[in-house]
Amino acid sequence: MRTSQTLSAAVLGLDKVGGRQYKTTRDDGACRRWLERPSTTTSTSASSTTIFEGEPMTNKHASAERPLRDKVALITGGGRGIGRAIALRFAAEGAKVAVAARTLAEVQAVADEIVRFSEAPALAIQADVTSQKDVHKMVVMAESDLGPIDVLVNNAGAAIFKPLMETTVEEWDRLMSVNLKATFLCSKAVLKGMMERRRGRIIIVASSAGKKGYMGQSAYCAAKHGQVGFSKVLALEAQKYGVRVNVICPGGVDTRLVREGRDDVDLSRYMRPEEIAEIAVFLAKQEGIASIDEITVRRTEAQPWG
Repeated sequence: MRTSQTLSAAVLGLDKVGGRQYKTTRDDGACRRWLERPSTTTSTSASSTTIFEGEPMTNKHASAERPLRDKVALITGGGRGIGRAIALRFAAEGAKVAVAARTLAEVQAVADEIVRFSEAPALAIQADVTSQKDVHKMVVMAESDLGPIDVLVNNAGAAIFKPLMETTVEEWDRLMSVNLKATFLCSKAVLKGMMERRRGRIIIVASSAGKKGYMGQSAYCAAKHGQVGFSKVLALEAQKYGVRVNVICPGGVDTRLVREGRDDVDLSRYMRPEEIAEIAVFLAKQEGIASIDEITVRRTEAQPWG
């Protein structure tokens, strides 16, 4: 698998997406696209595209007051599901978004979708966030192309749904690596710069499985509990440097991860990825004295305070 590369050998080209012309730089690990602004004034009405599954992108997402405008956000696991929704929602708020995942085609599709409605640059990065080398390259690429990272969203994750006695050591190690080790590596990679600038935000997408136990999810619950515990210490250590840490613990969300792993649930009753994306954007906008450590969000039908 090819990993992230620098942009020094990138080739500049011109593309048309959605009737508008864009400059493009490409290499083996990334593709950056941004609007080539026309010399004449064009209509302000935005053409519709899909920002979230089932929801068309219109000007209602482009508020005049956008505190995230020109902020740099790095989203891991951004090729689909919750990560994709978060990337698109940040872009709708005017942020410069770097989207990272193992599969370049997935994050490239997200970057292409962003440029259909946003004038901000979008960067697609292929990276294995369980690899320290890849994580370092990912952060260097994002910052060299877009600027210092203001917001990191640790969203990359994996799950298995099987009883403890059927869970292999390899499956256990994989879940610990993708969910917990990746959160450690990515947070550490951006933290030094945030501490030096005395500002920044790290959002960790954990799970309600990080708050309680579920039958048949021993490895997943252990990894997500680990994320929550890690976040508590990270928040304590980063606080004096002006870096804020937030944890989102969603319950059931209709994602491909769940669709592929569960056949015993009614996904029509599950939350949508964009609902979690709204929470991530809400947290990223908080700049006042008040600070939110954690948000647990559940389906309306799920047990309150469970």
